[in-house]
Amino acid sequence: MVTSIPPKATETNSPPACSPVDAHVGRQIRVWRILAGKSRTELAAAVGISRQQIQKYETGRNRVSASTLYVIAGALNVTVGQLFDGLPPTKDLGSLFASEEVSDPPSEMRFLLGHLMRLSPRLRGRVAALIHALARDEERSDGAGSGFFTLRNRACR
Repeated sequence: MVTSIPPKATETNSPPACSPVDAHVGRQIRVWRILAGKSRTELAAAVGISRQQIQKYETGRNRVSASTLYVIAGALNVTVGQLFDGLPPTKDLGSLFASEEVSDPPSEMRFLLGHLMRLSPRLRGRVAALIHALARDEERSDGAGSGFFTLRNRACR
């Protein structure tokens, strides 16, 4: 009987490292999940995957496929585009990929999320809609398109 030896991880068969864009999308999934008042377990059930997989997406450890991203956006009642909000225009992505810097989310974001979690799910949804409208208005008025959430380059494991 011949048994096969599993191949060693090499550059050709190792999983690709996630990019700053993947990490950003994962963070956006987390933010929108929290704003929707859903647990990882609830989102996972709505999408048809495990809670652990949602956690891996949110932390940037795993990439989200286009079809799964579409289902996640639907479960969170947001557009797929909203999960990319805050990224620089595609022509500026070169500097994003060249950056090795890792930073924490701004203290303002932690402050806001902490207080948002104290609100009822209905009120959190209204606050999220208000913030989204303000961010869109800001983008239209100055053309900068900086978005509401800042991008944080996070190393993938």
